[in-house]
Amino acid sequence: MAANLPLSILLLGGGTVVVYAAVTDQQGGPLGVIGRALRGQKQGSAHTAFTAAEIALDPTTQAAAGAGAADPATQAAAGSPVAAAALQYARQLEGVPYRWGGTTPAGFDCSGLVQYVYAKAGVQLPRTTVPQALSGKAVAGIAQAKLGDLIFFGTPPHHVGLYNGAGMMVNALKTGTFVREDNIADIGQVTAIRRVA
Repeated sequence: MAANLPLSILLLGGGTVVVYAAVTDQQGGPLGVIGRALRGQKQGSAHTAFTAAEIALDPTTQAAAGAGAADPATQAAAGSPVAAAALQYARQLEGVPYRWGGTTPAGFDCSGLVQYVYAKAGVQLPRTTVPQALSGKAVAGIAQAKLGDLIFFGTPPHHVGLYNGAGMMVNALKTGTFVREDNIADIGQVTAIRRVA
């Protein structure tokens, strides 16, 4: 199984790298997200050389992944298997252009992206940010956010993205940009966080 895991790499400050992957069952259904923090690595092309062998699936990690949790490096931010699947779908769409009113891989606006990836994961959400901000249950703050939680900005909410851990989110920000990962602090003041799966 480990040889076929699709890996994502998150570069943090101080030479820390988090390598993580969505774990699926034999039918391709989401089980969870596993990851490992690697410290002291050189920045640059060496990070892209990591393989699935960097993530050791020992029995305790496998059990945690089956429960929708992650290893100690990312456990605090682990979301449900459905949220992990939605976030993985969003990551796969990075590079798709922003399009106002867009709801397909031809182009997305922020709420269109959220609605699309959660629908692929099996959760139906409203089309626009205001009703999306009333979906699911409230999360008290960013310290309690889990991977795949919805992060909203503005009152009433006018922007939304999916929490990607370490203060980052995947979103479709504005005209002229693409679906991408952004630092939450660079977007503005968070006004709501919702857990929809």
